[in-house]
Parts: sequence; C-alpha cells; structure tokens
Amino acid sequence: MKAPKLLIATAIGFIAGLLLAPKSGEETREELKAKAADAREKTMRKADQVKGAVTDGYHSVRSGADDLKDQAKDLAGSLRGSANRIGDEAKSAANETRERARSARATAGETAENVRSDTRRNTR
Repeated sequence: MKAPKLLIATAIGFIAGLLLAPKSGEETREELKAKAADAREKTMRKADQVKGAVTDGYHSVRSGADDLKDQAKDLAGSLRGSANRIGDEAKSAANETRERARSARATAGETAENVRSDTRRNTR
C-alpha cells in the first residue's frame, strides 16, 4: 500500500522538477519522452523476469506434485502387496491351526477309545 503512494509521489516530484527546471519546453518534452521510454523498458524487463520466475515456480511445483503422486502410487502398491501377503499368511496359519485341531481331536478320540477298550478288557 505504501509503495504505490511512494512511486506516485516520486513521479509527481520528478515531473514537477522537470517542468520547473530552466529548460526549453522542447528539451523538457524530449527528456520526459526519454525517461518514459526508459521506465517502460525497465517495467517490461521486470515483467519478463516475474513471468519467468512464475513459470519456473509453476514447473517446479508441478514436478514436485508429480513426484509426490508417483511416490503415493508406489507406496499404495507396496501397502497392497504387504496386506495381501499378511492375509495369505493369516489364512495359512488358520488352516494349519485348523488341521492341528482336527489331528488333536482325532488323537484324543483314539486315545479315549483305547482307554475304554482297555477298561472293558481289564474289568472282565
């Protein structure tokens, strides 16, 4: 907010100084034209610099966003693979536990039958 006011005040002071200087009107007009052309050229250079900086910044941000997107995809794939492996291992462990339980139940049944058979034989 202060910078535009300062620029306007400086420009007004500069123009007033030129108009009140002891030069002819033509000299003053030529000097004003030269100063205006110089200011226009500096403004154009600054605008080009700003445009270049904004373009570079845009490309940098875009590139960073693309990199993050790729990393997120890679991470998601890795997590998906890990989840699948863990799921497969859990299924395998559950199947193994189920098979051991069946085996233990069968062994317990056989043992119980053997005990009954031995008990009958011994009680006769």
